[in-house]
Amino acid sequence: MAPRACFAITRGLQFALAVVVLVFAIIVAQYYTTETEFSSPSQINFLVFTPIFSFISLVYLVVIPKIAPQIFYPWPSLILEGLNVLFYFAGSIAWAVFLSSLSFCGGSVCTSGKLAAITGGAQFFLWSATLIGMSRDIFGWGRKPRGPVAGSNPMMAQV
Repeated sequence: MAPRACFAITRGLQFALAVVVLVFAIIVAQYYTTETEFSSPSQINFLVFTPIFSFISLVYLVVIPKIAPQIFYPWPSLILEGLNVLFYFAGSIAWAVFLSSLSFCGGSVCTSGKLAAITGGAQFFLWSATLIGMSRDIFGWGRKPRGPVAGSNPMMAQV
């Protein structure tokens, strides 16, 4: 499969899993807001913010190069990729630690919370993969040298 097709599939998965994380995180946040006397934990609020940030990032990374390539730059793209990696890593770990500290966790809300942490972790790996791919494109890692190989004699190649 062509690298561009893999990249497009990965971007589609990033969008789909961002929707999943957002839905599960909103379910948990709504439960805390409506069913308990406590406000929703900051960890789950961060997991609500992170997919929204991903949607904004995906607009810049996918849509802008197609409709306005003159305002698309590689460095902000690399920064957006890195921030998504960081946000999903931090949010998933913080939420998983919060869940593990609960004395009781059962029912559909707890399952939604666990699934939010799991899909957030999957997002971390997907965004890491695209960050590595974009870094390779920007910095030219993994490319073959274009000139003669060091130590070879170009004159001997003509003989």
